[in-house]
Amino acid sequence: MKGGANTRLDQTGNNHFIFSQFWLARLVSHFVSIEKDIPMMKTLSIYVAAVICVLLYVTASATVGNDIDPAWLIVPGGKVGSISPDASESDLVKLYGKNNIKNEKIYLYNEGTETEIGTVIYPNDPQKKLKILWKDTEKKKFLKRVELFGNKSCWKIAEGISLGTSLKELERINGSKFILWGFGWDAGGFIKTWGNGKLANKYGDKVSIRLDTISRVKKPENSLVPENVTKDEFFSVNGAREFSSKHPIMQKINPTVMEIFVNFK
Repeated sequence: MKGGANTRLDQTGNNHFIFSQFWLARLVSHFVSIEKDIPMMKTLSIYVAAVICVLLYVTASATVGNDIDPAWLIVPGGKVGSISPDASESDLVKLYGKNNIKNEKIYLYNEGTETEIGTVIYPNDPQKKLKILWKDTEKKKFLKRVELFGNKSCWKIAEGISLGTSLKELERINGSKFILWGFGWDAGGFIKTWGNGKLANKYGDKVSIRLDTISRVKKPENSLVPENVTKDEFFSVNGAREFSSKHPIMQKINPTVMEIFVNFK
């Protein structure tokens, strides 16, 4: 649930937006009245109106995306909910309670089949579950990496990206197409590069995202094939090969985020 402070911030943002709309509308009206008496003002008023439209759009956009509860917000390089980068396992116990903290082996994707003992928050709640690896593995202190896995999660990155976010939605957030690996192998579905999109510099090596297909045909011979494509179509985007998110089959499948890794330096 969102706290009162969050509600007040949202209301304040909305009040500022309404206030700015009022005065910008008054300004447009003023220039329109002037142009009736002074023909030379016609062109100027058009430019002013265009600038005002842009300002209204920017102001409105600033109010969008403020509905992410800070308790579940992951800021790459920053806090993870209430967890600071220099936190320890004992801090997690204070924040979430001893019954919601568990130690378990966590698979290291970048090191073959090796595992490392990490800490899991809410291990029995798939939508709240968060895996943590530590820089100091003995004292279990200082965040090294946090991981999400599954179809849906309460946790979100600042842009609203979470488990279940689709390929097409990622394109919209990135503002451009991106490159991902083909499916069906160890690194299958991982985004390799964000291309010329706005997430390229923002995420870099801080965030790794993996996409996969959720809806699958139940026939044994096609157990990996999504329902909306043929077997041949699906296997055409498999293997250790790079694919554009704009590839026709990728667009048709529209896979969703199933894993998110956020690294801390």
